[in-house]
Amino acid sequence: MRICEPAKAYFVILVVYFIIKALFKVVTVQTFIVDLVVALFWTWILSILCRKKMKELAWAFVLLPFVIIGSSFIYGGGVFREGLDDTSAIVKSVTAEQLGVSVGDIKDSSSFVEDLGADSLDVVELILAIEEKFGIENTSDECTQLKTVNEVVNYVNYAKQK
Repeated sequence: MRICEPAKAYFVILVVYFIIKALFKVVTVQTFIVDLVVALFWTWILSILCRKKMKELAWAFVLLPFVIIGSSFIYGGGVFREGLDDTSAIVKSVTAEQLGVSVGDIKDSSSFVEDLGADSLDVVELILAIEEKFGIENTSDECTQLKTVNEVVNYVNYAKQK
C-alpha cells in the first residue's frame, strides 16, 4: 500500500507530537494506545481522500487533529493541561522521578511501599519533594500518614486551599 504525501506529512508531525509528549512525561499506556488508534484512523482517512482524488482536501485535513488538541490546550482542559497542570499528574511525575518508576505504572491507588517499592525514607523524601514542587509547608505529622498517591493528591489539594 502506497501512502500519499498528506499522510506522510501527518506521520512526521505525529512523531514530533509523540516526542513532545514524551519530553513532558505526559505519556501513559492508555494515552499512547488512544493516540496510536487515532493516528492509524486519521492516516487511513487521509489515504482514502488521496485515492478518491481529493488530495487538496487531504492536505487541509492534515493538521485538523493538532488544531483540535492545540485549541483544547489554549482554552484549558485539554490533553496537555491534564498532563501538566493536574495535581494528580504532577504528583505522579514527581513520584516517578523520586522512586525511579514509570509514570504509566503509577495509579491513583498505588501504595508507595507495597506497589512502588519505596521504603520509609523514600516516602519522606518523596513528600518533601512534592511539598517543594507545590510550595507547601507542612508543620504537622499528617504527611507521615500518607500511604497512596491519591492520599498525597488530596493532601496537596487541601494544603493549596489553606
